[in-house]
Amino acid sequence: MSSGARRDAAKQARTGPAGTVSPRQQTSRSCARSDVIISLCPPANAIEVAEAVATESFPGIYVDANAIAPASMEQIGNLLMPSAAAVVDGAVVGSPPSETKRPRLYLSGPEEPAATVAQLFRGSAVQPFILEGGIGKASALKLAYTSYQKASAYATTAWRRNSSTSPEAARPAT
Repeated sequence: MSSGARRDAAKQARTGPAGTVSPRQQTSRSCARSDVIISLCPPANAIEVAEAVATESFPGIYVDANAIAPASMEQIGNLLMPSAAAVVDGAVVGSPPSETKRPRLYLSGPEEPAATVAQLFRGSAVQPFILEGGIGKASALKLAYTSYQKASAYATTAWRRNSSTSPEAARPAT
């Protein structure tokens, strides 16, 4: 094997098949090219993504729009505050965009960066809303919304089960 072939094999082992980049390289490139980074990933990976961005000393606006607890959002804010210009808490509520539906993006945190992020979505299929208060308010709203949705679904299921098992259960109240 020639030295050039060995270098190519070593490079491919580090970066993957030709034309692909590692997640670390992608994070580094994104941080270098972006003024705003929006993290929208599985909640279990939210802190890991924030840590990766923090290691790049990202100087822009970092938006965490994951379905995480307010305490996790605070942890992410603490990770990024040393380098990021601002950390904004985000919560996506609603179905994917369609002709009849528009999801909402709730934002909380520093006022000016939240307004900058909201401006990015104006005129799009996503409706941005800025919440008063600091980091954690949007995450708390998402947590409350999700809890309401789950409780409503549970109550509806329980009502249907009870109503369908007995004809008397559906009789009019007197």
